[in-house]
Amino acid sequence: MEMLYTSRLFAAELLVEVERGLVQLDSAFDPVRLGHWATGRYLAYVGRMEEGLADRMQTIQLLEDGPEFEMSIDQIRAFAKAML
Repeated sequence: MEMLYTSRLFAAELLVEVERGLVQLDSAFDPVRLGHWATGRYLAYVGRMEEGLADRMQTIQLLEDGPEFEMSIDQIRAFAKAML
């Protein structure tokens, strides 16, 4: 049986990705980069994810669609921690 991609795993990876971006981008927070990252995770696991996870992933994916969808770094961290 194939393992499902879970909200908990996505949340943990999201928190790591936020910190990786801060290190690589010299402390500049880039929500669009996180949106692209989430889209990549979605495409990698489509059809193999926990029920409801696609909707949670879409919240982060939408960051790449414009400022009306942006979240602060603190909001993203809280969003991820709520899934842990």
